Amino acid sequence: MPAKEPERLLKLLGDLDEVRDAARQLAVRRRTFHEVADLMTSTPQATSPGYFYQWMWGVYVDSVTVAIRRMTDRGRGARSLVRFLHELGEVSSSLSRAWHVEMWGQGMEAEGNEFFDEIAGAGARSLPRRVATQDAEAITAAAKAVADFASTRVAHKFELSLASSSVTFVQVNRAIDAIGALVQKYGMLLTATSRELLPHRLYDWREPFRVAWAPR
Repeated sequence: MPAKEPERLLKLLGDLDEVRDAARQLAVRRRTFHEVADLMTSTPQATSPGYFYQWMWGVYVDSVTVAIRRMTDRGRGARSLVRFLHELGEVSSSLSRAWHVEMWGQGMEAEGNEFFDEIAGAGARSLPRRVATQDAEAITAAAKAVADFASTRVAHKFELSLASSSVTFVQVNRAIDAIGALVQKYGMLLTATSRELLPHRLYDWREPFRVAWAPR
């Protein structure tokens, strides 16, 4: 941990854990939703329209769009990715190349320097504040349509759906991917370790679908 701003940097590590968990939940929800949808479309007996499908789609849309909006909240009390990036920018001068490379360990100095060059710029001695600021602006812009949709549909309870709005599943997926990429990027910067967002399943997730819930 750098000698400068140790308390704020420790807080950032805690905030990183929170935004990483939020990004993981987004990735898990998306994977589960699409796997269930694929399972249903491959089962002719389960493809008839009805309230169940409206409910399933609605739950997914509401949960992921609100979560994306939450990740782009820039309010001072927010526990969001954007707020994390702004606070990291405030202490960016403390995030030095020497400190980062040291975390890689003996024999990995070249890899540590290469990563720091990629994120901070070739030869930079510390992380420029503009890097975090630009990333905060980029993710805000990338998720704006989705965040606006969540504010309208969920926060104000207007009767909207993805079909009746300008937001598409492509935009939702891009926002989720962009959030995940930033979480991975800054996780590497602050810890020099990479963690997969999608956990490996140790069980058969399809087990609930192998039994009849309401046999005739």
